Amino acid sequence: MKKTVFLLLLLASLHTQAQEDWKKSVYFDTDRHELRADARQLLDEWCRQLLELPDYAVEIEAHTDSRGSETYNLQLAERRAASVSACMATQGVKVTKTTTKSLGEDQPAFDNDSDEGRQGNRRVDVVIRPVYFSGVDELANGLKRHNRQTYRFDAGKSVKVTAKSGTQLWVEAGSFTLPDGSSPKGNIELSIEESYDLPDMMLAGLHTTSKGKMLVSGGMIYVEATAGGQPLTVKDGAALQLAMPTNMRQEGMQLFYGAPGQGGNLNDWISTQQMAAGSLKERIKSPPQPPLPVMRTVAQVKTNYVGKAPKKPERPGTFTRREPTPPNRDKIKYEPGFFERIFSSKTKLEGKREAKYQVALRRYEYRREKYWDGYKSYEAALQRYEQQLADYQVAYNDWLDRRNAATTTTQLSEEEKKRMMAQYEIDMKNFNLQMAAWEEARNKRLQEFENNFTAVGKTDAASVDYYFYAVTRLGWINCDLFYNIEPEDQTTLVIHDNDAAEERVFVIFKEMKSIMPATLVDGKYQSGKVPKKAAVKIIGYKVQEGKAYLAVHETVAGEKDSYALHYQPSSLKAIRKELEML
Repeated sequence: MKKTVFLLLLLASLHTQAQEDWKKSVYFDTDRHELRADARQLLDEWCRQLLELPDYAVEIEAHTDSRGSETYNLQLAERRAASVSACMATQGVKVTKTTTKSLGEDQPAFDNDSDEGRQGNRRVDVVIRPVYFSGVDELANGLKRHNRQTYRFDAGKSVKVTAKSGTQLWVEAGSFTLPDGSSPKGNIELSIEESYDLPDMMLAGLHTTSKGKMLVSGGMIYVEATAGGQPLTVKDGAALQLAMPTNMRQEGMQLFYGAPGQGGNLNDWISTQQMAAGSLKERIKSPPQPPLPVMRTVAQVKTNYVGKAPKKPERPGTFTRREPTPPNRDKIKYEPGFFERIFSSKTKLEGKREAKYQVALRRYEYRREKYWDGYKSYEAALQRYEQQLADYQVAYNDWLDRRNAATTTTQLSEEEKKRMMAQYEIDMKNFNLQMAAWEEARNKRLQEFENNFTAVGKTDAASVDYYFYAVTRLGWINCDLFYNIEPEDQTTLVIHDNDAAEERVFVIFKEMKSIMPATLVDGKYQSGKVPKKAAVKIIGYKVQEGKAYLAVHETVAGEKDSYALHYQPSSLKAIRKELEML
């Protein structure tokens, strides 16, 4: 009887290039599972070699000879595998997944009729498969830490979803729509990925810049919803109420949506101009607040009519259209009929599947072109708005000057002041009564809103405060503020690239919770405009000959004209550990 135990140490998402496998064996005494001294020495040596690799996969095959019952031999093989894996774990080879398969007694590697053969069968085979990276994209994908949380609920119910790090999302029934415009039925699956600190952001492949401008992050989340395997979007006119936790509120935080790039990765952040509310009350529609009384006890003002004030131009609404997703060739299926399936060749059927894919690709390209046409129109409208706003300000100032010139002021007598003060006190009493009634109605509206939602999920973190937003699209969502830098306080970091390998280079501002990617310009990596004298950490990683390399340099922005990174051989584990220390 022999038992096979597979210990998979590599993330399943990596597409690996395995070099020659290492296969070694350690042997056991009869009816024993404890490691002998020679076996422990061999395992220690193999682990030292293993930890020098960029990454690896390990399989452990545990065997017994044929003596003993089937049940006993299964248990003995299990114990032998556990002894080997425990020894490797003490050397830093962590076992993350175990799969067990029974091969039976009919496949022994050696003859069970001799002492030598039985000794050969009392062993554990350790198979080590080195893993190498095809490029920096593969390394970056391997570094990503996917912490998606999925919540399921009935499409006909309103729910309040609370994620592990404290994110809260109020989803009213009927807020989503399917690709064909219909409303989903049955269950909805809502996925949330939270990134509230620099390690989470780095390991998710995120940054904090918008059109090259530096942002200070209050947190990022990814939200995705599906029904019956089909993607959902937020219905026109609907909005999800979002609360993002914070330990210390900052003024100026606004909502950004992520602009997807190739492969679904984040390309940039687009500002919605929606400023964070301080409470859910501010986000829920309430009765109009009563106006505050005005008291004039010094003078009576009279203004002759000089015409209406110029109308302030309206800012274009937020661009909420989502960039279309390219079709996935592997997911395109062609379902032939019964006779077509019998009489058509595989090549012909594959050709029809390819034709179907090409149709989907042309439709995607048309929709993508329309999307960017719309986005360019939106950008042009924004530019027109800025000019209209400047013209309005000039016209308004001119109107204000004419209005002031047509205004006369008459001083009030003491008797008139007393009369106006008495009236003001009456108005204030009425106002306070109206405000109490308004606050009561507001609280009632909030309570009714909360009562309509079924609680889903729970948090692992206690938050002091929240930023509140109304969300009208899914995908990456960011709570950020622009970090404004005066021209005289700006500088650009220049990082030398001394080889042809493609790198990923980031400039991290720990004190400001900001990550800026450096871009390659004329053979050198450059940051955007950053504040002088800010403490920064420059991190770069790359792949050469299948192996990962890491460089870390701490400095002060503006201290030098340029910087050189010194790369050292590394591994996924070491790079991830460096990022987690941010």
